[in-house]
Amino acid sequence: MQANPGSCTHVPGEKAKRPQNTLLPTRILVILRSDRLTNDDVMRRAVNSGMTTRLHQRRARWLGHMRRMDNERISKEALYGELP
Repeated sequence: MQANPGSCTHVPGEKAKRPQNTLLPTRILVILRSDRLTNDDVMRRAVNSGMTTRLHQRRARWLGHMRRMDNERISKEALYGELP
């Protein structure tokens, strides 16, 4: 007998149990849904492509963008820890 109709627990299916570890590599490697790659292919590319190098390049590009900003911008002040 169920006391509360909304109190039953949800049991996830097999698809929901799998870890969703492919979202970040797809964004870093710029893999689109239209490429229609399997998760295994995405992870294989992530291992073989040197993702850390790509992340360092993106971080350097972003820091260059921040350096070119006006000194009064809040994001630049936050980067250098100069908030009042």
